[in-house]
Amino acid sequence: MDKSINTVILVSNTSWYLYNFSLPLLKSLKEKGFKVITIAPKDKYTSRLISNGFTHYHIPINRRGLTLFPNLITILSFISLYHRIKPKMIIHFTIKPVIFGTITARFCTKARIVNNITGLGYIFIGETFLHTLLQPFVRWMYRCVLRLSDLLIFQNIDDRIFFIKSKIITEKIPPSILISGSGVDLERFQRKNNKNKKSEVNFILVARMLYDKGIREYIEAAKIVKKSYKNAVFHLLGDIDKGNPSAIPIEIINTWSKQGIVNYYGMVEDVVPFLENADVFVLPSYREGLSRSIIEAMAMELPIITTDVPGCRETVIEKENGLLVKPNNVTDLVKAMIFMINNPDIRLKMGKMSRLIAQNKFDVQQINKEYLSYLAQLW
Repeated sequence: MDKSINTVILVSNTSWYLYNFSLPLLKSLKEKGFKVITIAPKDKYTSRLISNGFTHYHIPINRRGLTLFPNLITILSFISLYHRIKPKMIIHFTIKPVIFGTITARFCTKARIVNNITGLGYIFIGETFLHTLLQPFVRWMYRCVLRLSDLLIFQNIDDRIFFIKSKIITEKIPPSILISGSGVDLERFQRKNNKNKKSEVNFILVARMLYDKGIREYIEAAKIVKKSYKNAVFHLLGDIDKGNPSAIPIEIINTWSKQGIVNYYGMVEDVVPFLENADVFVLPSYREGLSRSIIEAMAMELPIITTDVPGCRETVIEKENGLLVKPNNVTDLVKAMIFMINNPDIRLKMGKMSRLIAQNKFDVQQINKEYLSYLAQLW
């Protein structure tokens, strides 16, 4: 029997990504009877993937640059693994696995190739000279590679429109669909205690510590709000992503914490208790695929303040479950925070609406069912 008949590979630039964003999908594929293999650089989440019963292969991926030698090593590693495993299907996440993984998969396997666009990434978000210089090259690579896909999955409509307008893809080549992110576990992310109308108002931001998550704007807004509202408390959760060019140095974050601007907790194993203690969730990101942290906060009945950008605006019905602000605009962010402080009853109503939207649009069970139905068409 062909050993590829039931083998599915999921690939990302970190094991952290596969564990935190794709674990329900991995489990669903395993329950369907597929042999599921994960490929990503080894990190502290690799052992968790293995403990959940998935075969894992390490692959070196340099996330910071386009220098030849490290990327050549990555490509050769893909060739070796794909040739040896001979999978039925390969599902790529994040930019380098999408580009390098697709090139090698198409020419050394007969696997079906599914590519996920989980956001545009720092190359397209950044506005420096280097970003401007690299964008045409990355567009060209995407154009060459993505048309080799059997299926292309976007998390928001704006990204798909961007790829079509940039002539990276066409309306029909490759076949592309929209799926609303990776979903949220509504049983795990469920408020156990009712929020009381305490005088203290707790704002929380959960994200990797990257400048393009709008963390600098969050801190500047917090400084301004705290001057007039002593009952406003600001919390910050998330890991220091040293491999990302947009990473904020830990020294800067520690300085904010020492100055009393924000309470920083680093990377926590369980974010639920922190969300349960919060009153408002804030993410002033420059752009997302579809923000998982916002959706988790919505499931926890929190009103949302986020930016009117792709990947964030999809989570908010203006003045129903939150407020949309302009990106990179501290003044707009301050106004939204003050509104939340001064309107506790509206906050509670918005939080209830957030939970309802999460149930209707972002239930992980429904998202996985939709995802698997599209994959089934490729077998």
